[in-house]
Amino acid sequence: MKRNEKVAVFLDVANSEGLSLDQILSQVSEFGQIKEARAYGDFRQEHLTNLAIELYAKGIQMVHCPSWPNGGWMKRSDDRLLEKDIRGLLSKQPSISTYVLVTSDADIIPTCHDIREEGKRVVLYSLLGEKLGWILKLCGFEIREAPRRAETQKPARQFNHEEDATVNNHGTENGPNGHKYTTEQLVREIDHLEKTSRYLAFMQAVGRIARGNETLTKEVKQQLSKLVQEGIVENYTFQMPAIRLNRNHPAVISVLGNGEKTGQGYEMELALAGVGAAVRGKGEISMKELEQ
Repeated sequence: MKRNEKVAVFLDVANSEGLSLDQILSQVSEFGQIKEARAYGDFRQEHLTNLAIELYAKGIQMVHCPSWPNGGWMKRSDDRLLEKDIRGLLSKQPSISTYVLVTSDADIIPTCHDIREEGKRVVLYSLLGEKLGWILKLCGFEIREAPRRAETQKPARQFNHEEDATVNNHGTENGPNGHKYTTEQLVREIDHLEKTSRYLAFMQAVGRIARGNETLTKEVKQQLSKLVQEGIVENYTFQMPAIRLNRNHPAVISVLGNGEKTGQGYEMELALAGVGAAVRGKGEISMKELEQ
């Protein structure tokens, strides 16, 4: 039964890629009338183009939040602007009774407490197995597993030994849902992490891919190390060791379809090109340094 509530939806783009907006909005519409719907992100990023078009088509207001290189990280402004607008809406539109926040970032917890202290309902849509989403389960708010797009739910195709000898033999029987991790799956995982992370360290990637599973962590670490050794994943220095896909490698091109360099690691390098602040790795970073 549809509730008679006035609803505001706030979407944290950097922590919500790959989600099904159709399913989320359909579920949220059951709460009541959606009075405000806003999405926060750095919409200059090329990989957000299709999402921006979808947001526009669905009538969701896009709030551009610039990001810039800052000491080895991409300094983002989306969290602060999102939290500022929530607090502003609390004072300007007291009739809104339900706040739906789509994010997997645990930094939103203090803002959620502020909303609840005003007597409002808080509903969180989160990828609970990624980033700090599991912490959100501890906060006591109403929380729902965010539905993914159909294409992100499909298991990656298993490479055949006869199809491509350069991108096989990387599986493990201990992968998620009982299927093997192939090079294709790892490439797609790292591609997604590059697009959603301001900085990607080796062990950060291992933890995100293994999704907190201790058994998987060792396997993923070994597989990722092998991809680094084979040049499928490369290391580089941005004031601290980091990794990224070698998008000119045949194994990466066979999965992603082109050798175009993208991702925030490359954006930071390009942003500071000419001033010597970003140096591409040429094997000068050891695996020991990467794994720290």
